[in-house]
Amino acid sequence: MTRAFWKSSVQKMQQKYGAPISDAQVEPLVDYLVKNYGIVTNASGTTVTTTQESDSSKAPPDGPGIATKYGCLVCHHVSAKIIGPAYRDIAAKYKADAEAKSKIADQVHKGGSGKWGPIIMPPFPQVTAGETKVLADWILGLK
Repeated sequence: MTRAFWKSSVQKMQQKYGAPISDAQVEPLVDYLVKNYGIVTNASGTTVTTTQESDSSKAPPDGPGIATKYGCLVCHHVSAKIIGPAYRDIAAKYKADAEAKSKIADQVHKGGSGKWGPIIMPPFPQVTAGETKVLADWILGLK
């Protein structure tokens, strides 16, 4: 969809449905949606090329860094509900669940709704399996 479509959708969630999205969060959300679900991103025959720096001096990825990289912190916070649940609430829900890591990975990659309320979490298929593992470990380690 176009940027105008995504912007109107975010504003509708904010204004009509009362989603706790501040005005400062609208543009970052729209940017994410356009980048990952925009016309160019999903056009047939489009090839997206990315380059990765191979700098061995870089620190290994950490949970907060990955959450920042993919814009997770626009909707989630460590200890407070924003649009999605607080990460500590997710950790508490899954603390005794042996399948917690795979459930979190599935939610990240496929998105969904209904587990934490009616607001839909978009899928993030571009998050690598390694990043998802680091993110899940970090979330589940919060108390």
